[in-house]
Amino acid sequence: MPGTYDGKELTSRVANIQDQTYPHVDNLAPIEDITLADRVPYARHVLVGLNLFVMQMAQQFGSLLGVQDFSARFPAGTETSMATAQSSVTQLAREQTATIQITSVDRTAVNLDVAVLVTNLAGHKFPSGVGFRRAFVEFTVRDAEGRALWTSGRTSPLGVILDGNGAPLETELSKTNWQPHYELIERQDQVQIYEERHLDDADELTTSFFGLFTKVKDNRLTPRGWDPNGPDTDEMQSVGAENDPRYQDGSGSDEVRYRVPLSAIPNAARVEARLYYQAIPPYFLSDRFAGAPTGEGSQRLHYIASRLNTEGTATEGWRLEITSASRPIAP
Repeated sequence: MPGTYDGKELTSRVANIQDQTYPHVDNLAPIEDITLADRVPYARHVLVGLNLFVMQMAQQFGSLLGVQDFSARFPAGTETSMATAQSSVTQLAREQTATIQITSVDRTAVNLDVAVLVTNLAGHKFPSGVGFRRAFVEFTVRDAEGRALWTSGRTSPLGVILDGNGAPLETELSKTNWQPHYELIERQDQVQIYEERHLDDADELTTSFFGLFTKVKDNRLTPRGWDPNGPDTDEMQSVGAENDPRYQDGSGSDEVRYRVPLSAIPNAARVEARLYYQAIPPYFLSDRFAGAPTGEGSQRLHYIASRLNTEGTATEGWRLEITSASRPIAP
């Protein structure tokens, strides 16, 4: 419940009545009886989550979704509720969701060893909500001109995670394989993805709420203070990250180590780490279009998702950047 918006303190009247700010009418009550005091401080109820993707769909396809974006009755210069909500989502993502740090960069005789620390700032698991949302780390080694020499977690313009050859990871649209939780990453087709995945009763990966049969992965970042031995935590335990001490110590963090052969990164000068979030991963849309009936709802979703313009927005490339860090590589 922030008391500011866009860096300015918020004020508001106690109620909304026909006071002296409205056009004059006959038999108006005395001004002193209808003058409302400003409330200072005043806090907004900002419960927006991070699904900026759907907000952009509502703005770009409002008529198709039945969303009224603006009313002619609003005073000139009034921002739409969707615009203010989108601004709040971006601020929440960048300032209150997670941090990422490059805690060490070491060059051995044959490898570059880098440690990346991701820390959850939310009071619950991240990502949270429906089980198909995911966050992932993009780790890149660059030369002095900024060219990428080695990357784990880069994506296509549609948000599909790619390997070192620019092809989709084998796990991206697979029904049987998924990226495990990593403590050490040594190849470009290994990516740290924070997510929850389930198999259905046919032992295939699914995002259908009706088919969640066996949880096979849950390495979502735990909140600070999480106690795996606390009461009623059976359904909240990590799956696939049980042996990672960061998921047991209550720090709400995860450390990923990257080991890159020096032979693969000539003239390396800098390392970067970025944390991205996807409310609508490509595999979720693939499931909807492949398994859903060819009805009006499916056709509408396909039309909107295939035409959504993310260029120049916070979700460009179908991913929302949460945070980033970089460090030079010592000679």
